[in-house]
Amino acid sequence: MNEIIDKIEHIQEQMQHIQEEVLGLQPLLKQLNEQQIKMMTKPLTQQGYALLRSLGILLGGNPFI
Repeated sequence: MNEIIDKIEHIQEQMQHIQEEVLGLQPLLKQLNEQQIKMMTKPLTQQGYALLRSLGILLGGNPFI
């Protein structure tokens, strides 16, 4: 049980860190035009979908619909 709690807490910490990084990136992206933003964020979008799928599996389905 402790291993599960540790893993969940670790995931929460990582998600908090990602949220902070994204918020810090927003002002920088405002300096780019729309095409540059799409080019720069495309890898994040692809990885983001994979993350959402993984979280959906973890949470027992797709809680985002």
